[in-house]
Order: sequence, then C-alpha cells, then structure tokens
Amino acid sequence: MKMDITVQDCSCGCPLRKSATEWITFMCYNLGARSDMSIAAQVAYTSRRETGVAGSGAAATDAANVHGDLYQWGRKGDGHQLRSSQSYLTDGTTSQASQLANTALDGNGQVQGPPDYPAHAAYGKFIKQNTGNYDWRATQLNTLWDGNSGLGTSRIKTANDPCPQGWRVPTTAEWGYVADLALNDRTATGTFANSGFATGIPGWLFKPRTGAATAVTTANATLFLPAAGNRSHSLSALYFVGSNGYYWSSTILSTHSYYFAIDSSNVNATNATYRTYGFSVRCVAE
Repeated sequence: MKMDITVQDCSCGCPLRKSATEWITFMCYNLGARSDMSIAAQVAYTSRRETGVAGSGAAATDAANVHGDLYQWGRKGDGHQLRSSQSYLTDGTTSQASQLANTALDGNGQVQGPPDYPAHAAYGKFIKQNTGNYDWRATQLNTLWDGNSGLGTSRIKTANDPCPQGWRVPTTAEWGYVADLALNDRTATGTFANSGFATGIPGWLFKPRTGAATAVTTANATLFLPAAGNRSHSLSALYFVGSNGYYWSSTILSTHSYYFAIDSSNVNATNATYRTYGFSVRCVAE
C-alpha cells in the first residue's frame, strides 16, 4: 500500500490553510522582531509594556524583540517604524496635523530621502495627523502597497512594500483565512495587559485544522501573533502593548485601510482605519 505524507516545515515559514487543499505561508515573526526565536520562545519572553509613551527607548528596545516594529500604512522602512523613532512635526504626545504635500514626496510616493533626494524633515519620523482623511499624505495614494489599487485581487507587490524579497504585506482576504475557524484552529495565550512587566507575550496561537477542532499549544502551533499594540495616529504614543494587536493588510477601503485585530477574546479580519496609525506587519509568502 502506497501512502503519501505531506509535511509542513515551519523553518521556512509558518503555514496555515487557505482551503481544504491549499496553504498560505506567513513569516514566523513580525517585521522588526528577532528572527531566531521559536514560537515557544516568543510566547515565553518577558516584556515591558507601556502606554501613552512616545519615542521611549526603554519600551521600544525590549518590546521589539517579539513585538517588532510599527509601520504607517503605505510607508517602507525608513526608520519611522521603530518604536523609538522621533515624531513629525514635534516629539512628545501633542496631537498635531502634520501630513505631507506632494512636494515632500519622492517618485514612489514616499517621504523624500537619500540617495535620490535631500532628506525631508519628516524622513525617518512618525508623521502625526489628527484631521481630514487621517493619512500621512495630503493626497492619498491607494497603490503604495499594492499596484492593483489596493483592491486585494491580482496582488501586485510594489517598491514600497516593506517585506523582503519573496514576501509581501497580506491582503485582507488572506487575513480572512487566518480567522476562518473552518480552516484553522486558534487559542489565546498569555495575560493580556498594557502596563508593567510580564512573563510571557500575550497573543494568539494558530494551527491548520485537519478534521475536528483540537487544542492549540506552543508545541503544535504553526503561527503566533503577539499583542504588539499600536502607535497613535495623532500623538505618536504607544498604546495597548500587551493587550491588543493590529496587523496591516495591503487592501484599502475608501480613505481607510483594512487590518487584522486581536485582543484577549477575539480575532477580526474585517476592520479598517486611518492610514496614519502605526501597526505591525506580518509578511506572507508571494
């Protein structure tokens, strides 16, 4: 008797089901996080959690090991995504309207910077915006992370996509596979709280479903999404580190963009919000 066995190896990525016969593979860590930690090591990590703090080196250095960086939608990695990066127009927690005109942007729609342009004052900084369309750009551009107008179909990776070669920012449909209980089992882990130190990183563990639902543990999980918090669109301060997670998609909804959300009791792939927020990026294989 011949037996065919399919083995999913998480060393090259973290797989989940997208249908009964198809797979989708995510990176095993958030952009900006350590790439050498297993799922079990990430879950067990002791982290510092702060809220209402902007540009805090103490909060940023510790949290980045598992939580990673926080990107504004459509921007590539120029330094703004670091949890300790400075803010534009000014630092601190003052609410400001700071979006950039087209004259401050380069040929790809990013903040002007080297090597092709002299660096604009906002280059490498988190751009605050508290009014209008709540975008870091005055003129919105839907193709920054998807050359197909951010529609989530026939996905076209752009030069602005912060993911490395072979990877890209997921669409909202791809995040929908993660949230689909008919395809993938999940469970919350850790103590969700957004202040102080805590042993263990709270978040959600996922694994492919192969029949009836079964428990997900650090031993059998193929994907872990930590509650990495966000960075406020108007203040630039860190919020909800250790209690909520927000993961960008490349898909747009009118003047907003979709994201995947987690908290202590739920996961949701159908939210959309302001593009000036700083959210996590978890890349998916092309």
